[in-house]
Amino acid sequence: MRVLFCLLLLAYSVNLFAFERDYIVRLGSEVEWAPYHVSTAKGADGMSVRAVACIMARINQPYTIDKLPWKRAQVMTKVGQLDGFFSASKSDDRDIFAVQSKVFLPQKRSFFLLKSRLTKPLETYTPEYIKQHLLTAGRQGSNALHSLENHGYNIAVKTRDTASLIEVLKHHRADAILDNELVLLNDIKGTTFKPSDFLIVALEEHPMGVYFAKEFLQKRPQFLADFNREVDACTLISSSDA
Repeated sequence: MRVLFCLLLLAYSVNLFAFERDYIVRLGSEVEWAPYHVSTAKGADGMSVRAVACIMARINQPYTIDKLPWKRAQVMTKVGQLDGFFSASKSDDRDIFAVQSKVFLPQKRSFFLLKSRLTKPLETYTPEYIKQHLLTAGRQGSNALHSLENHGYNIAVKTRDTASLIEVLKHHRADAILDNELVLLNDIKGTTFKPSDFLIVALEEHPMGVYFAKEFLQKRPQFLADFNREVDACTLISSSDA
């Protein structure tokens, strides 16, 4: 009986390993958030997508990426329709239903102000001055917007994407917009503006990773440790960013 039990346990363990190895992890990402996420005819690309691909390849884990509105990717993870989402910085709201991986994507959140509209010396426009005197705008579902809300900034507009934030500045609907600095600089390329047209005021740095659903991790308790073990080999965070 003991030998039979051991053989059955061994068979179960082998079958479980095969099941885990063959499981396809379902991840959600923004449709377009260049340079981190770039939508292509064949799927997804960008610095975040390539970093995740590097990690998944190192742990031999098949996966898919659903390109979705950012808020929907998070909701679908929360209700179990996705196993995780990226690129995501840490937040208390996300921690309720998911666990963030070791971070591997740099992110600096900065205010962008049009210099042509400024009436005071540029050094006047600190984050505290912006809070006290200017109207701001942020992107719906983003931690940048949550930061504006949590720190008491006067929010005039909430947009769907970063390109719309630049339009908000252009049409005088806000004095300062807050989002990921790399993304805003990338989106400026598609406008009539140049980076030199803006005063950039750094607010905070919040590196990003993948948020995996707690329900997913409960079923696969070794997965996050395996994922995190390979992060350093694929990280885009330099020692100067750390």
